[in-house]
Amino acid sequence: MVTAMNTEMLTGVYRTEFSIMGPEVAEASLYGRACGLVRDLLEGLPASVELVDESGEFEGLAYQRFQTEVPHSRNPELQLRLDVKLSTKGGPVSVAVQSAFMDADEPAPPELVAGPPRLVLDLFRAFECFYGADILSPGAVRVTPDSAEEFANRIFDHDRQTPILVMSENWRRQTPVNPNWLQQILAGLAEVVTYGTDTADELRRHVGFQLACFNGAMRIYQPGCSRDDGRERHRFWMPADASVFLRRPAGRVVRELVRYLPESADTREFENVRAQVQQGRMVELAAERLARPLRQRVSELEQQVDSLNQDLRERDVDASIEALELSKQHEEYNQIRDLEVENSRLRQELQDEQDKRLNHEIALEELEVTVKAKDSQIRGLIYRLETMQPEEFVFHEEPLLIESVEDAVMHAAFHFDLIQFLNSAYESADGYPYQHPDRVYRAFSALQRIAVHRREGPLKTSVAIRLQEEMQDREFEYAAHESRPTMNKFGHTRRFDGYQMQEHIKIGSGTSNKQHYIRIHFCWENESGQYIIGHVGEHLPTVSG
Repeated sequence: MVTAMNTEMLTGVYRTEFSIMGPEVAEASLYGRACGLVRDLLEGLPASVELVDESGEFEGLAYQRFQTEVPHSRNPELQLRLDVKLSTKGGPVSVAVQSAFMDADEPAPPELVAGPPRLVLDLFRAFECFYGADILSPGAVRVTPDSAEEFANRIFDHDRQTPILVMSENWRRQTPVNPNWLQQILAGLAEVVTYGTDTADELRRHVGFQLACFNGAMRIYQPGCSRDDGRERHRFWMPADASVFLRRPAGRVVRELVRYLPESADTREFENVRAQVQQGRMVELAAERLARPLRQRVSELEQQVDSLNQDLRERDVDASIEALELSKQHEEYNQIRDLEVENSRLRQELQDEQDKRLNHEIALEELEVTVKAKDSQIRGLIYRLETMQPEEFVFHEEPLLIESVEDAVMHAAFHFDLIQFLNSAYESADGYPYQHPDRVYRAFSALQRIAVHRREGPLKTSVAIRLQEEMQDREFEYAAHESRPTMNKFGHTRRFDGYQMQEHIKIGSGTSNKQHYIRIHFCWENESGQYIIGHVGEHLPTVSG
């Protein structure tokens, strides 16, 4: 699909390549319908020059090329050269589209790109378009919890050739920009996928913590993705970074994203079909030119023989027999026999050459398929070798930049795989004014550390004592449960998504000024082996006030 796109897009060139497929009964007309639609779309543009058309056919092979120049839709003073190539070998239709700024000496304006032209999206809407086995869509794909496992398998499918750009929704069910808009400006370059927080939780179990993407983050999954890959191979944007980046002008967004999209081989399908058609026509014309003088000479000699036979029939029977014997010895009759023998020999040589050419074409196609498969395997191995390095989990006691309680929750969600935050935790943390959010992150780090030890086996001391010690080391206070009067009256305020959470961590002092204190309510879930966080915020009500 992408042919050296991550460099050419930066110099003002857009290029994509894909296949159009259809039902078997309609394959013969699929090529004609595709060519007709492309012609109609190009003739409807405000072209600066007349549309150039080149085509050819030979024994089931066909190709057609359209070239024109049009003004840029965003800046009419800039001219684009459109080059659309279609070809077929009797089945699917191969399409190659290139759009480039006319002035190659001047750099393309940073806010503008040469593509994709609208023609590409129109073809995606009109036909079933594929790159390899990957279907191309004019809009973003939405993954649901029911299809999460199938999507995870597609991420790790080694036959996948199309990069996948994932935009996850945050807990407010929002994305920085419309995913369909992002798919339109990346048409032919990458597939855009989006999903909600419920799907993100399901995907996290299938793809693993290192390659997960959730809570408004964005990630590009490269072809050849493996569960053993490090997270740095598949470009990742934190939610705040993705929001700032995607709100730039479309041209700047595309120029930045194509830096992380892989190069894929140019199949040169159009050039191969055109060469075969031209070669076939040349052989056909050569055979026709070779046979023309022989047929003409044979025709002249046959006319002479007819004339002699007519003369013989006008004589008596004896004279006819004698004339027949003489005609057999006539030089012209011998020339006819010689020419017939020569013509038969030339026809046999022509048939032998055609059989050899057919065998060579079959062998060449088989070799191209083998080379393409080996090349794909080699590229996958190179990616693996270049990106493999030991991964080690590191506890981040002091993140580089935590400016709010919401930042502390977001960073903990991405760094700590044994802590799960409920939506109620995000909601209570949103906008809470506690002035030392880094201490909140350190509390989560302590819970992650204890969770790791609990998974490794029984603790030497009770969990409550261990929690008490960890929190005292950080100058926090841990409470294992609430008083019975408080639970009788306010127990419902400690229940989050079905979890009863009496355990809590007290950070700061007092309960009158929210800038000076915060409370974290949580519980341990044996089934998943995780701490579940339900509340990060203000002091919940008690009987003592």
